[in-house]
Amino acid sequence: MARRIVNQPKGLATSDLGRGAAIVEPICPPFAHYGIGTTMSSAGPLRPWEIASVIFFAYTIAAAIAVSSLAAQRRLQAVAAAAMGLLVTGASILVPETPVLHGWVLPPALLLLAYWSSGRLFVAPMPAIETALAGIDCMLRVPWLAARTPRGVAEILEVAYAGVYPLIPIALVIFLFHTPAPNIDRFWAVILITDYLCFGVLPWVQTRPPRALEAGAGRRHRLHAAGVSRGAHE
Repeated sequence: MARRIVNQPKGLATSDLGRGAAIVEPICPPFAHYGIGTTMSSAGPLRPWEIASVIFFAYTIAAAIAVSSLAAQRRLQAVAAAAMGLLVTGASILVPETPVLHGWVLPPALLLLAYWSSGRLFVAPMPAIETALAGIDCMLRVPWLAARTPRGVAEILEVAYAGVYPLIPIALVIFLFHTPAPNIDRFWAVILITDYLCFGVLPWVQTRPPRALEAGAGRRHRLHAAGVSRGAHE
């Protein structure tokens, strides 16, 4: 980091610094307050989310090979998407620090590739696990509470649930402009690592979303279903 030398402040004893001593202060890069321009360049250490991405996509390729019941086409799709994720991660590592690329483009692209590649590993629902999860819902009286939720409240909750998709860029804007000392790499590390952990369970724990198991769900789940049913998973 660049540094500058400033004069010794008045009132500071010369015995503390020595006669004629100066104070060295760091010069922050432009936009450092907003977490832009403060991450490592291609010559520095890897960003935490880059390390996590390499591990996740390598794991996805290994899982695609290990799941013997996976159809050949889906295996090929999973490997291809994971390989693309490794290529994008490599580009992020090698390309010099660019605020737009490393803050707004590459991490979301990796998130989408991870979401889609792990979704290709879905083979078939596991009834035993679905039954166990439904039993937990019954124990917590979730169906009873859902049946008695006013229609308007239920619709609002459904919209809020579907809102998880645009919530990430909104959260990033809030984080950058309303945090005293934001670090954009830390933000993406939290987002990507937690999502990678969830996606990584899918090859071994395969269940359908509750709306797919509910009889007569009707219009209540149409909004969210339209957004995630096109080759997606939860």
